[in-house]
Amino acid sequence: MADANEGDGYSAALGRFETNYLIGLLRKNGGNIESAAREAGMNMATIYRKIKKYDIKKEDYS
Repeated sequence: MADANEGDGYSAALGRFETNYLIGLLRKNGGNIESAAREAGMNMATIYRKIKKYDIKKEDYS
């Protein structure tokens, strides 16, 4: 399966959106997952799963 950030189509667009959205949340919240999850209305486990999926390092935004 191709990386969700590569190529065209719905999956690739969704991957780009989620990556950018998560990075924005982490920047705004200083890398704090709990605050980012609260702001997004998401479960912390979901945030952790998605940052792992897209290889985002929360430490880069602390």
